[in-house]
Amino acid sequence: MTSLLIISATNRNNSKTLEFSKLVYQQVLNLGLQADLLDLHADLPEAILGSDVYNQKQLKFNALAETKIVPSTHIYVISPEYNGSFPGIFKYCIDIWNPQIWNQKHIALAGISEGRAGNLRGMDHLTDLFHHLKAHVYFNKLPVSGIKQVLHPEHPQHQNLVDLVNQQLSGFLKS
Repeated sequence: MTSLLIISATNRNNSKTLEFSKLVYQQVLNLGLQADLLDLHADLPEAILGSDVYNQKQLKFNALAETKIVPSTHIYVISPEYNGSFPGIFKYCIDIWNPQIWNQKHIALAGISEGRAGNLRGMDHLTDLFHHLKAHVYFNKLPVSGIKQVLHPEHPQHQNLVDLVNQQLSGFLKS
C-alpha cells in the first residue's frame, strides 16, 4: 500500500513552497488518495540548531522522522532554489536523521524558483543525495519557473501547472 508524504523543504515563513505543497496535497486528495504534509517551517521542533541536536534535541527531531518519513513509501519533495541548490535546512534534516530512513523510498521532485530554471540544479543535487541514500528517484521531475505568477489561479499557466502535477503524480504513485 502506498503511503505518500509531501515535504515542503524550506523553513521560510509564508513561502511559495508551502503554497505549492498545498496545491500538490489537494491534487492527491482529488485523486481520492491520502497524504501527509511535512512543513519544515511549522513542523520542526524549536531550537534545532547547535551541537546539542546530536544529544537531547535529537530525540524530538528524530520523532518527526519516525512519524512522517519512516511510514511513508513515497515522498514528494518540493524544493525551492536557494543559491543554486536546495535549502540548507532540508540538508540539515537529512544529515541529522538516520540515513537508513530513506533506504528504498520512492522520491518525486519538484523544484520551484522565481526565475527561469525551476531549480533544475537543486533537483540534480537532491537526486545525487537520494541515490547515495539508496532511494529511488522518479525520472519525471517537475521544474516550475516564475512561481509567484504561476501559482495565482487566474494566471494562464496555472491550469497547465495543475495538469503537470497530476501527470507527475499519476506516474509516480505507480512506481
